[in-house]
Amino acid sequence: MPAGHIQHSLSLRQARRVTLDALLLGSRPGLGRGNPAVLRAIEHLGYLQIDSIAVVNRAHHHTLWSRIPGYSAGGVYELLRQRRLFEYWGHAASFLPISDYRFYLPLMRSYRERPRIYIARSIQKHRELFPLILRKLETDGPLSSAEFGNEHGARGGSWWDWKPAKSALELLLCFGDVMVSERRGFQRVYDLRDRVLPAGTDMREPDEDELAEFIIRRTLQAFGIARELEIRHMLRTSRLVDIRAALRRMQAAGEIVSLAVEGLPGQSWYALPQLMDQLPGSGRRRSRLAVLSPFDNLVILRERLQVLFGYDYLIECYVPEPKRRFGYFSLPLLYGDGFAGRLDAKAHRREGVLELRSLHLENGFATSAEFESELLEGMRGFAAFNGCHSLEILAGGENVSSAMLQRLRRQA
Repeated sequence: MPAGHIQHSLSLRQARRVTLDALLLGSRPGLGRGNPAVLRAIEHLGYLQIDSIAVVNRAHHHTLWSRIPGYSAGGVYELLRQRRLFEYWGHAASFLPISDYRFYLPLMRSYRERPRIYIARSIQKHRELFPLILRKLETDGPLSSAEFGNEHGARGGSWWDWKPAKSALELLLCFGDVMVSERRGFQRVYDLRDRVLPAGTDMREPDEDELAEFIIRRTLQAFGIARELEIRHMLRTSRLVDIRAALRRMQAAGEIVSLAVEGLPGQSWYALPQLMDQLPGSGRRRSRLAVLSPFDNLVILRERLQVLFGYDYLIECYVPEPKRRFGYFSLPLLYGDGFAGRLDAKAHRREGVLELRSLHLENGFATSAEFESELLEGMRGFAAFNGCHSLEILAGGENVSSAMLQRLRRQA
């Protein structure tokens, strides 16, 4: 069979449902509850992105809450302390299954041996601190960066102006010499790798072929279907390998299949063979509403999101306020097999109020009593997740009528 030969075809609805089911957002995934469910979710998704923005609960908690009923915000940190997860570079800074540790060894080695220019400059600048930090961790660890002090007297500040000790710690983390032992609140606590990594962890470093095949399988397990583009962009370690060659090799061996999606001409998608025996039906599903994080695994690859769902999403916290269209931290609203809109929210936890600053619906989205009921249920659940007991709806937005806004306010 020629490499790249299209073997199967999916309708766009099937492609969307396959994606949502694979990402644990479609029909209820049956993960269970508590920390075992958290671990199962992360092992299935491959990574859980960490983010510091806290206008609502942070992204790593939010992503899990969207999939696990009754998720408790401390669960992922407890699994980190139990050494079931580790922190490293997945798509970005991420919690990763400890069972995948060996597949990140090549990336750790590349940071040391073949760093990019800006990393090489930082290594040169902070090299003298490496042995000092390792000795201090050996004698006094585990320690947070704040416990090292500012040995060079450099000015501390925001994330782009880290003091030397913290910058050196981050480099040692990239090299794999230190690991995150736990998080206290949101603050990282570091220790030597030998004291964090569980005994018996598989340390066999994969060659390029094995690493590429791991990345492909990981991506297809998490996404259901994927193109070469998103396989190359899902995990940072993919830059070390030839994904295209691995796709050809795996297709020729029957380890993956290639697909076309109706309505998306000229694009080759890939899937694991067993997917073709598990395709979702085309019948009506309950249109459950989910308030998603901007860093959710479904949302993070923006071009894929636009192609598959026709949803053009941009997080605007990095956009100057006068140029924002939807708000500082607008949250995607997944409804059924597609996206209904987005809302901008802020949790005032001390007052117990979730402030909905604006609500925007997609062009052409048809509202209904069922949708409004699901929206209210979703917002109430999101408020409770954020430790808030009431909703305050400040304003509507695009495609939201004043009558709909009044109904939502009355029922909130």
